[in-house]
Amino acid sequence: NFFDEYLIMSISQKILYYLLSNSLTMIKEGITMMKFYNIGVKTIPSLIKFANLEKYTSLYTRKKYLHIKKIYDQITTNDSNKLIIV
Repeated sequence: NFFDEYLIMSISQKILYYLLSNSLTMIKEGITMMKFYNIGVKTIPSLIKFANLEKYTSLYTRKKYLHIKKIYDQITTNDSNKLIIV
C-alpha cells in the first residue's frame, strides 16, 4: 500500500533526522521516538533504507552507533528505575 510505504518512509526520515544530529537533546528525542514506535537500536540501518537515505550511511559509523546505543541504554535504565520506584 502506498500510504503505508509513505508513512514508514516519513517516520524513518524523522527519526534519522534526530539520531544523526550532533546535539544530545536531539539524539534523545530521536530515541524517544524510536521507543514510541517500538523500534530497536539495531534497526537503524534498516531505517536508512526505508527512508531512502543511503547517502547518509557515511554519517552512521560504528562510533555513532555506540554513542546512540549508550544513550539508549541510559534512557532505558532510567525508565526501568522509574517504573520500579513507582
